[in-house]
Amino acid sequence: MKDFVAIDSSTASMAFAHFKDYHLLQWGILKFSGNGIYGKIPDIAAKTGTLFESFDTRSVVIESTFFSVNPKVTTDLALAQGAILGASGADLIAGCPPIVWQKFVGNSPLTRKEKDDIQLDHPGKSKSWYKAQPRKIRKQRTIDIVNKAYGLDVTDDNIADAIGLGMYANDNWSKLKWQ
Repeated sequence: MKDFVAIDSSTASMAFAHFKDYHLLQWGILKFSGNGIYGKIPDIAAKTGTLFESFDTRSVVIESTFFSVNPKVTTDLALAQGAILGASGADLIAGCPPIVWQKFVGNSPLTRKEKDDIQLDHPGKSKSWYKAQPRKIRKQRTIDIVNKAYGLDVTDDNIADAIGLGMYANDNWSKLKWQ
């Protein structure tokens, strides 16, 4: 019996999806408040702890942190995830890289042709606009995939990511590295 919570986290929020026996039971997002990461940690821990008191499970699959060129961003995310995992009371924890679950659900990175088509369809945009578009497109793809799979009307990309991560975990339980 698989019973777990999939988590997509940041320093500002934690999206979650609770699965049991392949069924999506509950999903949502917690928004964190406070000044700076150290000011947010008490709020992160309190809200996460309260949420996990409502679940029967102590198994968590969390989207693994990714390398950032900004060490502060990486450190802050690690602190937030530590507070989340500590407050969850989880006995079993597995991390999963974003690209792994995204490919599994059918949301691979854009091809060179798709990126070229963006520039052809939207000429004259800034370099940063062209860089951001593939991410926006992929976020919407994940939303569309989870809405279709579960008959939902999710609009938040973080919640969709948590559900997508859960879809991967359901079908790849033995591939996850549980701690």
